[in-house]
Amino acid sequence: MPKHRRILYVEVRIEPQVVSPETRYAAYLAFKLPQDQSTSEAPIEVYDQNVYHGRSFIYLVSPPQTPVIGSKFHESTCNPPNRYKGNAIPQQRTDGWMEVKVWEFQTTTESVPMHLIFVHPDKKNLSGLMIQGIELRPK
Repeated sequence: MPKHRRILYVEVRIEPQVVSPETRYAAYLAFKLPQDQSTSEAPIEVYDQNVYHGRSFIYLVSPPQTPVIGSKFHESTCNPPNRYKGNAIPQQRTDGWMEVKVWEFQTTTESVPMHLIFVHPDKKNLSGLMIQGIELRPK
């Protein structure tokens, strides 16, 4: 398997005339999973080349719930307050696509470069993942 199939590059220049000035935006990756979702279960590393050591993680499928064993027999084995609370959990959209927040930025009067690299940490193949695009929304 070629190495490059485990890496996805996104390079875009966001021009000031297409966004509101002095506004904080979030960028969402719109996607559909491949038939074999086992390659999408691990968190994907996202490197922001605009930030020195800018690294975060996203999920393409919801992470599994970690069971928590309670001290009493009647306590729940799943503790929702201890679940992952990041905003990198994918959400189902009404148009049938999934989305996950991958980046945030502040607009100025200058163009804003977006240079993101998505890497599968287990070196698994990302082919079959369908990308609709990146959607920008004010925060």
